[in-house]
Amino acid sequence: NSYCHSDLTGEGDSPLTDGNGHGTRVADIACGATYGVAKNCKLCSVKIMNESGWDTIEIFENGIDFAVENCATVGAKCVINISMHTSSFNADVNEAVLRAVNMGIVVVVEAANWNNANCDLSPASSGNAITVGATDRTDGRWGYSNYGSCVNVYAPGTDIVTNLGPASGTGYASPHVAAIAAGILAAYPTLTPQQVKNKIIDDASIIGTDPTGFEMRLANTAGDCNRPTPPPNAVGQTPPPSTKPTTPPSVTPSEPPSELQCGTGEVKFELEISHDDFPEDTTWFLYSTDADDEYHYGGPYLEEYTSERFCILFGSYLFRIDHYGEFTGNYTMKANGEEIGSSEGGFESYEETDFVCDDVECCVTTQSSAAANSYGLVGQKD
Repeated sequence: NSYCHSDLTGEGDSPLTDGNGHGTRVADIACGATYGVAKNCKLCSVKIMNESGWDTIEIFENGIDFAVENCATVGAKCVINISMHTSSFNADVNEAVLRAVNMGIVVVVEAANWNNANCDLSPASSGNAITVGATDRTDGRWGYSNYGSCVNVYAPGTDIVTNLGPASGTGYASPHVAAIAAGILAAYPTLTPQQVKNKIIDDASIIGTDPTGFEMRLANTAGDCNRPTPPPNAVGQTPPPSTKPTTPPSVTPSEPPSELQCGTGEVKFELEISHDDFPEDTTWFLYSTDADDEYHYGGPYLEEYTSERFCILFGSYLFRIDHYGEFTGNYTMKANGEEIGSSEGGFESYEETDFVCDDVECCVTTQSSAAANSYGLVGQKD
């Protein structure tokens, strides 16, 4: 599909010239004629990484946006695989992923190869993408694979056979899942990105727990490994959205229990969101700055009203709520029944609140509302 290839690196080479080999291996795993998981896929090469394996945040974003625009032009069902990550959290990259998902595109990304549970990388920290960790030959977690609350599923990532030789890493696990997503869309083209994500997670095999206790699921194409997953009701109809959370059940459903009892050293956290006309554009996360890890997250949503309620430990937190474009709805945060943050009539692109909770009270330290900033970070492959 030569019409959709593009070289955004500025090196001046053909989009099909790969001086690094990383992208070729990834494409081979996803759709290669010999080793590909989905051999009938149509591939578009969007080159954003130079021969040394690096790019800039601007090129990273432009690559995602190019794929979105091209998909809209041809009117196809599309999957974007991103076997790269930034060196730290980047709102611009995550929002580029959100733009893709809002256009109906499934985005699959690598978890990274740092052997830790941090959710500080992008786009792995995006709750809108399908984040993939890597397994070894025994179907256990590959020793270098990231893990934790940001990883939705795992896929083979050790000594994967390609036409350029074997390769290991979460960047070679994610194209397995991207190919599975393409197969699901081929069978059920009316599914939304969130429904494809839910189906992949529901159909995955439970293979144990990671070092932080989160359930590990190995993606597969067989389906129905642990519980029934309802197919579309009929041709052209979409199945009801799954109510199963995409992470272990630390995120409560939109209809929480009437009473929530928190233990010693914990605070009851409540979040209520009255969405504007686009609830699917809203996501949020609560980040523990003490533990350096994402604590809870939610969205995108299908309903006009959302209520979340759960217990958090004493400590320092960053709450962030994002919306693609201006948010004209309202939200309110409470800790032990006391309001600690609200939208006060909406915000432009995102709003952040830092707060600290102890055995006496929860205090807000800073609050900001603005359009997303670019941190000027570079991306790298895994």
